[in-house]
Amino acid sequence: MKRLCGIVTLTMLLCIDFGGVNAQTIKESTSNNNVTMEKNNSKVAAILKAVELYAEAGRKASREIGMQAFTEGSFNDMFTLAEQSGEWKIVSKIYSVK
Repeated sequence: MKRLCGIVTLTMLLCIDFGGVNAQTIKESTSNNNVTMEKNNSKVAAILKAVELYAEAGRKASREIGMQAFTEGSFNDMFTLAEQSGEWKIVSKIYSVK
């Protein structure tokens, strides 16, 4: 669960548009702050929805739920594994669309 939370946090940080602030934009940024915050909140909510669907599909072993989290068309899941104390563990997962 910690790893999932870390992935979600990283994804949110990568997807949120922070935009620069300089002396000329300070006045404008005050009026645009609410719009930017609403935009970022909706992005975060959309990201969390996709991740939640993916996690729920895994918990319930439901292909139907999982398909809601992925794009249409064919895709590949690729895993990177490492041996740890004699056991193989998944280090990362990469999703790619064909």
